[in-house]
Amino acid sequence: MTSPAQKSVRQSSVKTESLTWKMSTASRTMPSTQPKAQSALPRVPLTKSKTCSVPKTNNHDYRFRQMILPDFLFCHVETQRVRCDNTIMLIFDFIRENFNLFAFLISAGTLVVSVIKEPRRFRNAMLLMLTLLTFCLWMLVAAKDPDTRSAIAMIISAVVFFLVLIVPCLLIYDGFLMIKREGLSLSSLLAALFAVFIFSGEIALLVFLYNDFPAHLTWVSVGLMLTGYSVFYISFVFLAFMFYSTGIRWLPRRVDFDYVVVLGCGLINGDQVSRLLGDRLDKAFKVYDRSMSACKIICSGGKGPDEKISEAEAMKNYLIETHGVSPKDIILEDQSVNTMENLRNSQEIIQKRGGRQFTAVVSSGYHILRANIYASKLNFPETGIGAHTALYYWPSAMIREYAALIRYYWRPYFLTLIVIGVILTVITASYHY
Repeated sequence: MTSPAQKSVRQSSVKTESLTWKMSTASRTMPSTQPKAQSALPRVPLTKSKTCSVPKTNNHDYRFRQMILPDFLFCHVETQRVRCDNTIMLIFDFIRENFNLFAFLISAGTLVVSVIKEPRRFRNAMLLMLTLLTFCLWMLVAAKDPDTRSAIAMIISAVVFFLVLIVPCLLIYDGFLMIKREGLSLSSLLAALFAVFIFSGEIALLVFLYNDFPAHLTWVSVGLMLTGYSVFYISFVFLAFMFYSTGIRWLPRRVDFDYVVVLGCGLINGDQVSRLLGDRLDKAFKVYDRSMSACKIICSGGKGPDEKISEAEAMKNYLIETHGVSPKDIILEDQSVNTMENLRNSQEIIQKRGGRQFTAVVSSGYHILRANIYASKLNFPETGIGAHTALYYWPSAMIREYAALIRYYWRPYFLTLIVIGVILTVITASYHY
């Protein structure tokens, strides 16, 4: 039998054990307010730190980097990658917003480098026109004020209108002057015929663009667009050639030469120097007289079927009688019949003589660009110098030079003409239909 005293002791011990168990359970469930003791060894994280602010993606590369890189290195790499992406996007946004400025700077820089490297290239003329076009577009877009932008747009439109419509009218007027002064001939009608061709094509395109478009695309509308754009391309290249032919005369050049090559042209009455050829010889004498070294003048020009003496012989007589040039300083080249042969034969004479060979090639101002281009093709180092040309004669002469260059570059010229005409026609048709 259990005594009452033993029974009371057993009950008190059970209560004590129950209270101890409840306190221990509460201590495990309640958050502890005491700081945890630092472990002696650093804890190796099983997953990446939650403090890394780099946005997570489902990219396989991202998960691969997350798996193999340490925590601190992973966050650093991802942060730098995001910064790099943001920088690239800012650069692209800046280029997109300033595209016209970059186009102008690139075209102008390309023009300067090309002219410095070799000014005797026809592509420089195209780069000049491209630079002018991109400059106009940049000025138009860069204007923030609407009134300023409208004024710039009006100026550009006026210039384009002048070049598109007024220039053909001036060519027609020049054709009438040529007929009045030199009589009716194919050469005197050349400017007028070219102007009519340009004017008709431009009018056809303008009428098509500014009138109501037909409901369906027809062969007539395609032909009008293709013809109009082709004429615009011909006008564009002609203006580029005209501007660069004028501007190349103002490029800096040396003044001391060893040889001055004068390119011949037709004689009057078979033995007399024409006014055009006389201007070339006068310019050649100025270059010869200004040279500090012992300079020689090469008169280049053969004998035509209707000429009594060769052009070279007539040029020699003119230099001796008019300017008093010593005959020993004049070299005759009387076998050539065109510009390419003028340059090739003169180059052979200079190379055979040896010594220093700084050479100037003198011709009319409208002709000097084509002569420079031919000399570049022959690897003939020379400096082109243009002589004065009568103003009324200049447009017709420029058209002849332009036609001669087209004959020389006819394959790339017509290929580009067809490609540009087709592309612009397709763009216009897709936009309106």
